[in-house]
Amino acid sequence: MNCARTLQVVDTELPADTVEWCPTEGWQTLLACGTYKLLEGNGKAEPETASRVGSSNDGDTAPCSSQSRLGHVYLFNYDASLPACPLHALQQWDTAGVLDLKWQQGSTQLPVLAVANAQGTVDLHQLIDNNVQGDGSQLKLNSSLVLDPDHLVLSLDWAKPKHGSEWQRLVCSDSCGELWLIDPGVARPLVHWHAHTFEAWVAAFDAWNPHLLYSGGDDGKLCAWDPRQVEQAVCTNTRHGAGVCSISSSPHQEHLLATGSYDEQVFFWDSRSLCIPLNKCEVGGGVWRLKWHPRRKGLLLAAAMHNGFHIIKHDQTDDSNSSCHVVSSYIAHESLAYGADWSWLAPVRSLPPLPLSLRCYDSTKSSEGEVLSSIGQTQNFRILYESPTSTFDIEPEDEPEQRETQEDTLANEAANLHIKEGTFQESESSLVATCSFYDHMLHIWCWHHD
Repeated sequence: MNCARTLQVVDTELPADTVEWCPTEGWQTLLACGTYKLLEGNGKAEPETASRVGSSNDGDTAPCSSQSRLGHVYLFNYDASLPACPLHALQQWDTAGVLDLKWQQGSTQLPVLAVANAQGTVDLHQLIDNNVQGDGSQLKLNSSLVLDPDHLVLSLDWAKPKHGSEWQRLVCSDSCGELWLIDPGVARPLVHWHAHTFEAWVAAFDAWNPHLLYSGGDDGKLCAWDPRQVEQAVCTNTRHGAGVCSISSSPHQEHLLATGSYDEQVFFWDSRSLCIPLNKCEVGGGVWRLKWHPRRKGLLLAAAMHNGFHIIKHDQTDDSNSSCHVVSSYIAHESLAYGADWSWLAPVRSLPPLPLSLRCYDSTKSSEGEVLSSIGQTQNFRILYESPTSTFDIEPEDEPEQRETQEDTLANEAANLHIKEGTFQESESSLVATCSFYDHMLHIWCWHHD
């Protein structure tokens, strides 16, 4: 069995471009989502031409300009005991346009969320210690660091601590080709340097070596850096045929690196030799996000902009032999595929393929720190047709009796679902969150696989 199944659809009001599940044990039901909207000179929100911040091929062509960009950050909680609508909003606040956000990994402290925005700022939000998990969780702004107010902070990544260490570092990339290394403990840049001729779309640490990081730019270059000596890149590669916009170091296999580009290719590399890729996979759209499965070796989630979301299986038999192919696709979104992340939660067994109720809502506005007491009017939808790849047609569902019957069925179905981290049986499910831009939709879905 290998199929995707939509659980819930949420309207984020503004174009959604980044989504992240919390990896910290005890808070893995939390989900953060960021949005981004370009305001034209008249102060009104106008449709953008293509991508969220632009590239040589897609979008807003003045990334270092003074145009206004606004956004929201949402904090959600996922409750599997509410199968008809498991995701609900806990908190929302307004900010400058959000380009990326990441939870700190490996810390034994309360979760910290770093948010990169269009005013050249990185905000650090920490979960409030109220001894309440799940529905009672809230984030509080701890510190803000302005890197350069004339630049957009396009991406950020936390260094991966080893052996329980609380050692912290953040790397950020910006719209004018700069990279920034930050110590969050003192909220200041340790060093910054010019890395790319055009936009530095992405920067990411190696999952195994905190003294090695990678960057990708609109100049088509993939670079490796030692942040202790930034005068010259350790390695520069131009194998991609367009801008490099996603990088992900495997947490399961040392030296395995995946990169994505506007050339619609995912390349797999041995990080010890970035000259020739181990393998490559065509996904039919610019690869904006790449995420390795947190528990399963070799599974990679890709956001392919104009061509939906894809799960790639990479198998490596030795240092020089590997294979890769798309094992599943999720094309239920109707706009540019940007944000994608695997949940750290894992159902013990898969749900049976029964019909679902999809829900959308208009998010209730609130100031930072305010828990949402209402999430507005909820619109129910009924699936008319669903393919194995989760392409579906929907229509409004108006009969409350029918909806109640369906929700009773889903409640009975959920009664047998138990969440247990790291547990897999012969057939299992992985929970995924994805978001798309112009239709401003966040999807929660399950991938059922053997």
